[in-house]
Amino acid sequence: TLMNACNQWANAVAGLTTPENEKWQKFTFAGEQDYETQAWLDFLTDRVFARRYAMGADFSDQNFEALKNLCVYGFSVMGVLRRPGGIKYKTYSLTDWAIDADAEGETSRLAGEKEMDDADLFKAFGEAARPLLKYDGGQTKHKVRTLFAKNNYFIKDSPFKENKKYFCLSWCGEHILEEKFFDLSPFIVQKYENSQNANDPYCVSPAMYASSAQQVLNDMVRICLKAANGKASPVYLGYKDNIDLSRFRPDSYVPGAISADGKPYVQPMALAGDIPFTVEWINYFQTQIEKALGLDVFLTFLNNEKKTTATEVGQMAREKAVLQNIFISKRQTQFLEKEAELNVYYGLLDG
Repeated sequence: TLMNACNQWANAVAGLTTPENEKWQKFTFAGEQDYETQAWLDFLTDRVFARRYAMGADFSDQNFEALKNLCVYGFSVMGVLRRPGGIKYKTYSLTDWAIDADAEGETSRLAGEKEMDDADLFKAFGEAARPLLKYDGGQTKHKVRTLFAKNNYFIKDSPFKENKKYFCLSWCGEHILEEKFFDLSPFIVQKYENSQNANDPYCVSPAMYASSAQQVLNDMVRICLKAANGKASPVYLGYKDNIDLSRFRPDSYVPGAISADGKPYVQPMALAGDIPFTVEWINYFQTQIEKALGLDVFLTFLNNEKKTTATEVGQMAREKAVLQNIFISKRQTQFLEKEAELNVYYGLLDG
């Protein structure tokens, strides 16, 4: 089914781009490197991976959730948030953020709204929330709005503290709860394929390509089950009694339908012919779903248990290149580079 295929797609992309059993990023300088420089870069790589997979960071689970959202909706939003001594990763759903894109198609604003009681409000914003507290046992729900956007007043190389590229503002009514400024955006937006409308911030997803095959498959299975139920559990109708339609149930007995010698007066209606949906036909549409998500190409790499020849290796490399042109190459610039940049930046702030 499409649900299982989306989970397999997310697992496959995570395994190819962010495998947990190896260091999939390596830092280098553009120029020549001596031994001490290379040793420092190796140390930086170790530190980045240690922070990413540290207890409480939750990178693996949130990375999978982000990829699953990407497969279903065509985009995903992951927050790479700073916490004391490390990083916290958080994948947001469609109900958390509304996204706006600029003229170049880049995500420029994220806006969200959330209801909080007194306890949640004070936990999130501390003393700034105290003027709003009602002390009524949590009955009052405060509507908190948050906007994250580019800072239009940013001036390069200006020494002012608030002179940063991004800002995040949270408020309730007319009361400002929090205002923060960022050098780097802590929210990473990934896109599978842009829609034909350049002003549309949302995208096309692999699930959209496979949804038609899933709908046909569902209809075929539904018809097969109805036909099988009608043959296995027919309803017998009587012609001498007033028939209550609400009494028509599988394996039910309707008075007046059976003669004294046990023969039915009315035979159950037989279908004109067998349902033409074979197992092979159902498997065909299941295969179409797998192909729409590229799972057939992923299986080429996973099911490679035998020794391969140079020709087979070249063929697999070409298939992998085709797959990368679809999405995986985008993931390098959309997610991996931005996540590493944030990871290193937070590490420098923490010392």
